[in-house]
Amino acid sequence: MRVRSACYALLLALASLVQAQSKHDQGVSEEIKTRLDTAFRLPGEIEISTRIQSALAKVTAKRDEPGMSTNEVLRDAEYYLHGLYGASARDWSHIAPTVGAPLYNAVKWAAIRCRDAGFPELEKIMRTQPGNPVSEPGGTDWAYRGLKDGFSLDGKQKVGPRSAGHGLTLPALDNAASCNSQ
Repeated sequence: MRVRSACYALLLALASLVQAQSKHDQGVSEEIKTRLDTAFRLPGEIEISTRIQSALAKVTAKRDEPGMSTNEVLRDAEYYLHGLYGASARDWSHIAPTVGAPLYNAVKWAAIRCRDAGFPELEKIMRTQPGNPVSEPGGTDWAYRGLKDGFSLDGKQKVGPRSAGHGLTLPALDNAASCNSQ
């Protein structure tokens, strides 16, 4: 009887975790789609990669605001857009860090643990804004989805503005419900 109760409790906990992860991924997907939608409504004939870069700049600016650097939805959206932009533009200054996300996350994990143990130096070095702490490690799957989607695009192609809700069709983003944000 105790084993059955324990198994039931474990199943409920797992179901709750999956539901929370799905909600997180939906939030990330919505943030990305909103930013891309805005970028694809800009007037003029603009390269796809430039429109994506505009979306990335908006998410990065939002994350740089005080208190927003640890927001994991924004973290994952930014990682996705770095990969998407880098791959679509074939820009190695964005592709290489995206590919290296697991190593970066390992160093970030160590930096946070050292900070929590009273040795904040590494975490402070890793900050993109001096007053904003780094976020918890994660977002690697989102970064790789951005690369995958970006390599399917011709970033040099110029496109005019599109009506709301008609930015890009991106397979990995469209399958976001099953994305694991770790």
